[in-house]
Amino acid sequence: MLFYKGFFTLLMSLHRYVSGDTKWDQPFAMIRDGADTFTWSHSGVAEHLASQWHNSQIGCHCENTKIWPY
Repeated sequence: MLFYKGFFTLLMSLHRYVSGDTKWDQPFAMIRDGADTFTWSHSGVAEHLASQWHNSQIGCHCENTKIWPY
């Protein structure tokens, strides 16, 4: 999900830059499928990605649960 989260963060950043609207800074639910509901915010997604990178000094890759060196 690295690619998805990275691209999603970029889109939210561009939306804020172009419109000045900070609506994505407020928590919002995704999927909304009962047990499969996740709450995110723009800063939350960015912090999650930064945390994954920080905790995996060797680097990260797009495959789920795998860490690969570049």
